Amino acid sequence: MRYVMVDWEQPVLDGALAHPGLSAHRDRVDSHCGSIEHLAGLAEGSVDRIFCNELWNDLPTKLLAKHGGDIEEEYIRPNLSEFLHAQIQDWSGFVRAFQEKDLQALKTFPPFLDELVWEKEYRKVEWKDVPYRKTIVEFLQAIDQEVLVPVNLGAFATLKEAKRVLAPDAIGLSVFDAGTGDMKVLNDPEKPCYGQFGGQYSFMINFALVEAVAKHLGLRQTTLEPQREFVGRSLNTNVVTLMDLLATHPSAGPKLQAWEQDRLVLKTIKALNGTFESAYHHRLEFPLGANMPPEERDTLGAILRSLKDNGVPDTVAYVTEEELAGAQKDLEAIGYDPDSIAMAMSAPPSPIEYCHFACR
Repeated sequence: MRYVMVDWEQPVLDGALAHPGLSAHRDRVDSHCGSIEHLAGLAEGSVDRIFCNELWNDLPTKLLAKHGGDIEEEYIRPNLSEFLHAQIQDWSGFVRAFQEKDLQALKTFPPFLDELVWEKEYRKVEWKDVPYRKTIVEFLQAIDQEVLVPVNLGAFATLKEAKRVLAPDAIGLSVFDAGTGDMKVLNDPEKPCYGQFGGQYSFMINFALVEAVAKHLGLRQTTLEPQREFVGRSLNTNVVTLMDLLATHPSAGPKLQAWEQDRLVLKTIKALNGTFESAYHHRLEFPLGANMPPEERDTLGAILRSLKDNGVPDTVAYVTEEELAGAQKDLEAIGYDPDSIAMAMSAPPSPIEYCHFACR
């Protein structure tokens, strides 16, 4: 058996291959620089399992809605604020550099990413650019007029390629990403279809439509579950993420300054580490913020250095019910309430949630 890491950037693959944790397995690990939607070089029926972690939301996606008898696509085009527009003397040169993606030329202009203004317009869908028309149109029949829904074309392409390379008796494709399969949520005009991070759009996954496309492609066995349930089922216990645990603390909320949030995180991890034992050894990477009182920096730096390397590995880790029970006294000592933790443990999934989608 061999493992193949896939990414479209070679430096990412080089960094992953150089990770010390892979050194003992290096003879069984290969890399492929390319897109998950087109795994050139992998033969049909040669793969047993594919893991795809938080990738679909960055792949090509269209936002479609019914408008009268037509289906329209939302287009987003960037513009600049009036303030920044006035600062740019060579406007035609700026537009040309932007369109040509000339990074060196763009560096000669004032910083503009934070001043981008995104303007929306709607056009009738060009179906020649959109596969699975029949499946998409049938899906949209259950959606109200002028309600946008994500159509995750990159995810569909991944499914098609997975169908090609997976062996007949393969375990299948496992995808971890944020989205929903609930038609009530998808039919909500106020739902967030995407988030924007530094000019880059990240789309929610329309798992209901993904499942319909998977079945169209002949992937008959599909499952969708919250990621927390998948992890808990795999460990045969109840779990909660560290972030969900932090949210139960009485002081948690927007009023906390960044350094106060850092303090809560590190104190919580220290409390959990009293009983938490990971099978892997990994030093927690936690850069302390710049705007922090000097005495707090010294204190938190000491906590960070004292954390064991087989403790809680990162801030998005899952913690089991048993691990929380073992650390209960230490958690109570820093302000946690056992009843609030119990409520978080049994809380229902959010409307848009990190999910595990599997098919074969």
